[in-house]
Amino acid sequence: MGEAIFGFLGVLLGGLITWGIERSRVRRRDRRAALVGVRLISSELRTAADLMDVERQHDAVWRPIWRAAETPAWSEHRAAVASVATREEWATISVGFDNVRIVRTVAEGSEARIDEQGRKSLRAASGAARDGADVLDVIEKRLKRVPGSRPWRCRT
Repeated sequence: MGEAIFGFLGVLLGGLITWGIERSRVRRRDRRAALVGVRLISSELRTAADLMDVERQHDAVWRPIWRAAETPAWSEHRAAVASVATREEWATISVGFDNVRIVRTVAEGSEARIDEQGRKSLRAASGAARDGADVLDVIEKRLKRVPGSRPWRCRT
């Protein structure tokens, strides 16, 4: 009877160890996927903000420049990023992409030069995109930290 109990406890302990290792592995994989998504989406937002600034500062035509502001990482990685962002962070990131999407829609429907109202809209949209990218930088720093670790301290 004692051997059966020890065998059962061994199976239980082995299962718990396996579960813990697998859980840790999945968390690391998800963290890496989110980190990749954060970096790519941040890059897309910064590129879009830079393009908006270029258009705003020059007498540019709407349409041609926006072909360079594609956002495939947003479509592909937003679920991974949403899983690590707080509600406030996600709202800021979404507003940034909503502004990029709106400007792209306007740009695709016109080949006219950008007027003063367009410049004001570009300034606001560029700011929203940069805010989203800044939030993604904060998330990236948070993801790079190893949970439960502290910086080494030298005791003198």
